[in-house]
Amino acid sequence: MNHIFTRDEMTQFGTVVWDDVLTQWNPKRTDVYAHFVAVLKAEKDNTYRAFKRHDSDRFELISGERTLCDAIDVLQKCFK
Repeated sequence: MNHIFTRDEMTQFGTVVWDDVLTQWNPKRTDVYAHFVAVLKAEKDNTYRAFKRHDSDRFELISGERTLCDAIDVLQKCFK
């Protein structure tokens, strides 16, 4: 199953209902990484899809959840 999508392919997942920039600190290198994330809601089945945007203008499907809170929680756990 493909987990990477282009901007045009993203329309199949619905509309953005939440977005944020989550940061992750790497203490070994004293670097901070920014992750651009969003949750899209599908109109047909009322599910929420969590996505991460990559630099190459690609979008990675992280998770599909039943509630908005669950989708946000998955993203926060992945990128904290």
